Amino acid sequence: MESQAHGSELELATGTAAELPSDAPSTTPLALGARGRLTIRAPAGFIVVEGSEGAPTLELRGAQLGERVVVNSTDEGVDISVLPGDERAAGAWRSRLRLVVRVPPSLRTRVQLASGRVRFRGLVGAEVDLELASGIASLRDVTGLLRLRVSNGRIDANNVAGRFDMEVESGAIRVSVRGIEPGNHRLYTRFGAIRAHLAAGLAVEVVARSEHGSVRNRYPVVQNASSKLELLAASGSVRVSSDTPEAVATASTADQALGARRVLDSLRRGRISRVEAEVLLDSLGFGRVDDDRDRG
Repeated sequence: MESQAHGSELELATGTAAELPSDAPSTTPLALGARGRLTIRAPAGFIVVEGSEGAPTLELRGAQLGERVVVNSTDEGVDISVLPGDERAAGAWRSRLRLVVRVPPSLRTRVQLASGRVRFRGLVGAEVDLELASGIASLRDVTGLLRLRVSNGRIDANNVAGRFDMEVESGAIRVSVRGIEPGNHRLYTRFGAIRAHLAAGLAVEVVARSEHGSVRNRYPVVQNASSKLELLAASGSVRVSSDTPEAVATASTADQALGARRVLDSLRRGRISRVEAEVLLDSLGFGRVDDDRDRG
């Protein structure tokens, strides 16, 4: 690997001709403290951010010819930018880059990714801010302030705790919550389903709603709850399960049929696409779209 130091900036020429393709990982130390901030920007790839008690490091694997990773260290933290090698081929460029960053568990982290996958794990008391245009965001064993935005794709959050603000424009949210802080929390999808599993005994009021879809909320009513969790699907189903046996509300067949009629009506009026309609109908427990445009 070639590296060039420019004051507080380090440019990693990961895709030089001499080492392309390189499957051997290359590790670089990072100047990050527990109170610092990490920012990652990339057009594509697979990004992993994991908490570690050891020294912060950046590990790279699978870089392509000319692909560059720029690490900029400041008093506030570290900025990592991934740049494609050939700007003229940017439209057809697809990254195979896997970027693994090991950080102090309580670090503030911001990730902006156009396409690919992002994985957070082992973070405790952290602040996570994600913007993902297309792909999958996954979290495991993460606690703290979690703000996630996905335009097209999915959020999978397993064994998380803290404060939540998660939004998917088109796709799905699946979350398993073991702890929740006082205050307001939100899970939202415009087109797609929400699945949430909450640990028993949480002091939370659960509000589950769907404008065009069914709702099944099995979390017990909690009096004088210090937290409020709102799950809203504009078009899609909402399911809330728990370790407790109580069932608060169960969607009826009539509710599902009403949701399906609304989806088909939106399709006929051109408000949603056929693909979006099929995703919504599948989340309601129905089959493929069969509207008037399929006939004759």
